[in-house]
Amino acid sequence: MDTHYYSVSLATGEHLGFLVTVLESEDGASAFGQAMLKIQPSDDAWLTRPESMALNHLMVHQPLQWQHQNDGIVLRDDSGSVLTRMVDGYFKWQGHVFLVNDISSTM
Repeated sequence: MDTHYYSVSLATGEHLGFLVTVLESEDGASAFGQAMLKIQPSDDAWLTRPESMALNHLMVHQPLQWQHQNDGIVLRDDSGSVLTRMVDGYFKWQGHVFLVNDISSTM
């Protein structure tokens, strides 16, 4: 089972949580699986900030489904609707930009 761990933060450096992806199937250039988001900010005061509240709304859709597409990863809800797209180390959700950093090698 191929699992990747990502930190989720803001461009200003505030750590907000983690994203974990698990590979279910890989077929050539196509790969997909499940993903889980966990809010765990570096400072509890961030729990009431709009950025954390936005991530909470993304967590409602768990378990998330992910799929590699072209130059990024698409996150979908369980009905297959696209929620957001991760490209070049970031994703946008509810008007906020979140950075993702692969920390798998440190886990």
